[in-house]
Amino acid sequence: MIKNDQSEDVLCYEFGGRINGAQYRIYLNADTGLEETVEVVKDAQAGIK
Repeated sequence: MIKNDQSEDVLCYEFGGRINGAQYRIYLNADTGLEETVEVVKDAQAGIK
C-alpha cells in the first residue's frame, strides 16, 4: 500500500531491479496495472523487497 499524488492509499505490487548500476523499486497499481511510482534505492544495502 502506498500513497499516490492525491494522498490516497493505493494497493500496489512492488518490483525491484537494477539498471546501469542503480537500484530501483517500481510500484504498479494492483487494480489497473498502471505504474504508480518509481523510487531510486539510495543505499545498496537496503536491498529489494
